[in-house]
Amino acid sequence: MKPFITLLLVFSFLGSVAQDLDVPNNSTVTISSDANYNDITLGNKSVLNIVEGVTVNADNLNVENNATLNLDGVLNVLNNISVSNNGAFTVNSTGILDVSGDVNVSNNSDITLDGNVQIDGDFTAPDQANVTIDGTVNVGGSFTGTVDGGSGTLSSGNDNNYNNPLPVELLGADIESEEAEVTVTWTTATETNNDFFTLYISRDMNNWEELDRVAGNGTKSTLTNYEYSFNSESNGQIYIKLIQTDFDGTTETLRLLSTEVNAKDYRIYPQPLRSGAAWKIRGLDDDDTFKVYSSSMQEIRDSQNLTRGLYYVVINDKKVKKLIVQ
Repeated sequence: MKPFITLLLVFSFLGSVAQDLDVPNNSTVTISSDANYNDITLGNKSVLNIVEGVTVNADNLNVENNATLNLDGVLNVLNNISVSNNGAFTVNSTGILDVSGDVNVSNNSDITLDGNVQIDGDFTAPDQANVTIDGTVNVGGSFTGTVDGGSGTLSSGNDNNYNNPLPVELLGADIESEEAEVTVTWTTATETNNDFFTLYISRDMNNWEELDRVAGNGTKSTLTNYEYSFNSESNGQIYIKLIQTDFDGTTETLRLLSTEVNAKDYRIYPQPLRSGAAWKIRGLDDDDTFKVYSSSMQEIRDSQNLTRGLYYVVINDKKVKKLIVQ
């Protein structure tokens, strides 16, 4: 019998053109940088690791023939996931899985969902498959199958085994960041007794802080678009949890989103400034703009001949820095 050969391949395709990822038989592939793929297919007895802090986007995912996928980061699948022929798919506690289509699991496959999972379509797993849920799983369509164990929760919008229609029919949610500004958007098709949404923020998926609340529409049968923006206090990966609350206090986790904040670090120098002295903004590019305002919020036209006082420098109409002149 041939020995099992392990190859550690580290991918760094951020910003590259999307392509297929075929994990060779009897090999291990670790994705350690953000990446975009068309289809991801795991070969016989192969292993694919997506590490924490990494976001991977793919059109389709196929885990088959005794292959194993370990998800500690974020995986967004535009279409469908198939786990077949003794395949194993584990979403660990830090993992986030977002599937716009369906998840189909065949006999004798192992599925462990310890993180946060959103499936917009159907989740199908026969009784012969092993499904363990220790995290939070939301299924927009129907769940067909049996959950074998775990202490987590599974909510399904339209199926016989879990007849628990969601109070909000979520069509989609997204998150974008531009420098320090983060924008979260989501769209509902219908709402039933929806009091409000709550957004929580975390940097490690363990410690969560309430960011803000957004009022719901009670009961409504037409499409509604929501948008919430805020400035991140620091750079790096952030996670946003979107939770919905009914008028009776019942809550439902709708979606978990992730983005990386790469804000420019503008610095004003020298600081404090002598009256009438010249000053500069470190980190300012040619396409950046700024305005200077007095403490009474009057715009100062001659920004390089400032008298004693406190001033506010507004960069690109959104980032504010203080300038003290003595």
